[in-house]
Amino acid sequence: MKRFYKIYIFWIFLLTITGGFLNSIGILYFGEAISHYSGNLSKIAIEYQLHHYEHTLKILGLFISFFMGCVLAGFFTKGRAFDLQKRYGCILIGISCFLSFSYFFLIRLRFFPYFLPFCLGVQNGMFISYKGVIVRTTHISGNLTDAGVYLGKHLRGEKQDAWKMFFYLYNIFSFFLGNFWGAEEFIKRGESCLLIAAVLYFIIGSFYFILRELHQQIKVNGLS
Repeated sequence: MKRFYKIYIFWIFLLTITGGFLNSIGILYFGEAISHYSGNLSKIAIEYQLHHYEHTLKILGLFISFFMGCVLAGFFTKGRAFDLQKRYGCILIGISCFLSFSYFFLIRLRFFPYFLPFCLGVQNGMFISYKGVIVRTTHISGNLTDAGVYLGKHLRGEKQDAWKMFFYLYNIFSFFLGNFWGAEEFIKRGESCLLIAAVLYFIIGSFYFILRELHQQIKVNGLS
């Protein structure tokens, strides 16, 4: 089971890297973050008060696109327990196909860039957990808070949850790494770097089925 958890953590970090990768592309596209919306919601109010209505509508479009992605994820996932459902792998491969199709056939459409926050909304809406810890793979706000909280507990002498602090820190680093990589690829390749994101989603989705099969074998055989 320890081997399974090591592979599972690696899968989570790959997903977080991909979330960061797509987020940096979205920022370079829009000049706005597309994976988290506290700041964007504030900007909607501020830009409206400044009478920058076009910019207000642009950010509102990002907000709605992300939300609709979350709605779709909620429609296709079942329950609030991450039990390695088959549909999770299908969702990730679906995102890969959607990005590829959009790039080849829809890229010249004015609303094409809004597909990016939609994809991240789907990813973020997937209920993923590790040993009872809810994992978000498209932004780090919650990770940063939790890492700080568990560091504080660790400094107070509560050592039993130290692994959670390191887990969140690794996830934060993975997101940063994905953003760094995404920015580099966008600067070098432009819009074609979206195909890299599509390949990443396909690999992660396919790897998920291997992970699921391994977990089922462990349950059947009672391996430790």
